[in-house]
Amino acid sequence: MKEKESIIIFGLVWPEPNSSAAGVRMQQLIEAFTLNRYEVHFLCAANPTDFSLKLDNEHIHTHAISINNESVNELLKTIDPKIVVFDRFMTFEQFGWRVEKFCSKAFTILNMEDVHSIRDSRHKALQQNIEWKKAHFRLSDKWIREYTAVQSCDFIWVVSEFERDFLTKNWEAAVSKVAVLPIVQEPNELNSNEKFEGKLAMIGNFLHPPNLDSVQYVLKEIWPVIIKEYPELRLDIYGAYSEKKKHQL
Repeated sequence: MKEKESIIIFGLVWPEPNSSAAGVRMQQLIEAFTLNRYEVHFLCAANPTDFSLKLDNEHIHTHAISINNESVNELLKTIDPKIVVFDRFMTFEQFGWRVEKFCSKAFTILNMEDVHSIRDSRHKALQQNIEWKKAHFRLSDKWIREYTAVQSCDFIWVVSEFERDFLTKNWEAAVSKVAVLPIVQEPNELNSNEKFEGKLAMIGNFLHPPNLDSVQYVLKEIWPVIIKEYPELRLDIYGAYSEKKKHQL
């Protein structure tokens, strides 16, 4: 009998908590599992980057895998997980059928991170200069793929109540299988003595299109109005992967 139950996480990318909110979220999920005495196996087919978190320790094992390689089958059988987490619907598409075939008793969780069909349809509405409405999720070619993953997994994690309500009301997902799991900020990580008078800040990973779009919108539409009324204010923009974008701003 195994000393600890095992959990497999299929990561879309290697966690980058110093560059993205998604990386912070994944780090928190892994830490929560290990605190609850699970042995975590993180499987990822992407290449690591300079921002990637070093995960390996006595409770966390990393596995670089390939999408279309049968070695994943043997790994699944060897680990024999109690729980399998798919990080975004794309990893469910890539590996869900293998989980069903080689460890069918595992409890499956879809960590949506974003509801991508909402985000994608908002982008399309912006491009078409139309007001986005909930029904526009069908504008995205991702929605049926995402819907399939939602219906196939045993449990769903979303970041916001809006997304939970969207899934339960528009995609007929059972309320009992959708949970809001927000990103947590520990109070002791904040310096309450730091002074912010005269400063405004925007923070975001520039590989994430909505973040870049929000900065461009602020600089074009909002900041000129603010600086006219408060010329002493300063705007600081922070974000990983900004080098390719900074000259456009």
